[in-house]
Amino acid sequence: MKHLFSMAVALFMTATSFAQVVSEAISATLQRGESTTVYYGTDALKQALENAEEGNIITLSSGTFSTPANFNKSVKIYGAGYDDDTLTGVARTFLAGGVTMNGLDGQHPDYFYMEGVWINGDVNINKLETDSLIQGTKFVKCRMGTIRMKNNSDATIFRQCYIYGNIEGSGSIATGFIAQNCYITDRVQWFDTKSAVLIDHCVLPYEGYYCSYTHGPYLYKNSFVCNCLDLGATTVNCVGDHGKLSNGDQNTSVSCYTNYSNWGEYLASIFADGQGNLSYTLNDTQIPRRWEIANPDVFIGDDGTAVGPAGGDYPWDKIPSTPRIISSKIANKTVGGKLHVTVKAEARPVTE
Repeated sequence: MKHLFSMAVALFMTATSFAQVVSEAISATLQRGESTTVYYGTDALKQALENAEEGNIITLSSGTFSTPANFNKSVKIYGAGYDDDTLTGVARTFLAGGVTMNGLDGQHPDYFYMEGVWINGDVNINKLETDSLIQGTKFVKCRMGTIRMKNNSDATIFRQCYIYGNIEGSGSIATGFIAQNCYITDRVQWFDTKSAVLIDHCVLPYEGYYCSYTHGPYLYKNSFVCNCLDLGATTVNCVGDHGKLSNGDQNTSVSCYTNYSNWGEYLASIFADGQGNLSYTLNDTQIPRRWEIANPDVFIGDDGTAVGPAGGDYPWDKIPSTPRIISSKIANKTVGGKLHVTVKAEARPVTE
């Protein structure tokens, strides 16, 4: 509860109007046990990360932050969301560059966590100084470019993320790599054959030219898959073209929904918004889709919920688990040298 209260205070200290976010209001709150330190300005995240210890929590306000050169500590970072929240007027948290994890100087960033942030670049998990695998990396409700896993890894999760690039294994061995309820614009590829990669309740809209550029041979469940899959892939309760999913009936395909002769009409009949494509936004708008299924009792995943990002244990929702400010009131003047501030915040379900 104290953690949630600290996050609420951090969010309140920001400007809550899109037009009011200025560098002085940009902040990063570092929580180290019972102590809390607030850093201000575009370099606030850099300062907070530099002073953080393993297991600390950093809460970011709305606004644009300069990006640390290396995220090399096991910390949890919470932003205000990767998109503007029109309901509350809270603007997005934006990182000016990509996230790179190098594990230099003896650091080994296991169990790194980031939520509610627009990463303006790629996520690069580079080769660490030691040969040990990196464990427990998790990104939730973030927007990012290509993901490059260059180090052997275990229990890596990308959940409810908008990935406008590839997911690349770069030859690494990934045990327990999961992309869950994500929108993945490009390809999933290049993991070592010893890897265990699961793509679950996702949308993969990429269509390779005559299957020249394919998704890798991994496990795809309850997802919309538009492209061809390499030999050795398994699809379970997926929506797509039978020929592309099955690779000439050489791949394993279980209970999939296939129709490609009238693909646009088929998709329009599936989605509650009636849109006959897999675009991230609603037609002719910048509004992200909710991926709701018109007949969830017909298009069912192997877990009994609807196929696509609206189903599963973590239905599509881009609002992070940081507390949502419901109302606030600031006194007009100080009394006894103190300024009275009242904040009401709604705690949201923690998604980690």
